[in-house]
Amino acid sequence: MKKIVLIIFILTLFILGGCSCNSKKLNLYQDEIKHQEYLDKFYDDINTENLKYVAVDLRTKEMYETEHIRQFQNYDLSKGNIDELFTWLKSNYSSNHKVYIYVETLDDVSKFEILLENYNEIYIYIGIYETMSSLGEELFTFDHGPYNCGC
Repeated sequence: MKKIVLIIFILTLFILGGCSCNSKKLNLYQDEIKHQEYLDKFYDDINTENLKYVAVDLRTKEMYETEHIRQFQNYDLSKGNIDELFTWLKSNYSSNHKVYIYVETLDDVSKFEILLENYNEIYIYIGIYETMSSLGEELFTFDHGPYNCGC
């Protein structure tokens, strides 16, 4: 009888443990140590076969076209709004995608929590572009001009 109770207890722990790994949350990267973690994670993900992701740079079009990481698309938040961005993401990328966002400043992170309704993994880099560029110079190809998917 004690063995059965012990087995049921252990199975319950595995089931509850399995549920916690599916929790949704925004992953914020706001300092240089965290910035490097973000870039390393992004590098690993873009080099993982069959992994689906979308990367969005929220700087102005002019700043983006001056220089950007090749895999990032631009959405000029100064000319659009956050709701339009979310509608575009949901319309073009399934819930199986990881979402990577780059933004220089973010006053209200709670605006991004609505993405948790559709996506399990959301990573937001918050900081100046020069830091991102210098930390990522050995990992990424940087482009100039408008986004080119290579299609």
